[in-house]
Amino acid sequence: MFERTGQTGYTLGHSVLGLQGRYWTGDLFIGVHGALYTETTTTNTGTSSASQTGNGQGLIVGWEPSKSGWSIMLQGDSATFKYPDQDVTMTGVRLSVGYRWK
Repeated sequence: MFERTGQTGYTLGHSVLGLQGRYWTGDLFIGVHGALYTETTTTNTGTSSASQTGNGQGLIVGWEPSKSGWSIMLQGDSATFKYPDQDVTMTGVRLSVGYRWK
């Protein structure tokens, strides 16, 4: 649930559209990413009450061996949404595990 001063009963939805730059050393990589983040707050009655976008950035590190289809990536990021009454900063860490078929 999302709570702002004097307001309760909200849920948040987030989406991210961005680009990554990676530096590879063998099977390991490290990099940066920049993105456009969208935050939507929805009331407990199901109506969208506010939507805002913000720019964000972060760091990534991962492992993707060429002989295996498995990959692991850890990403930390931060974005700031500028609402009329206050700025809201979102920070997070993501762990992605994937498999690429050859």
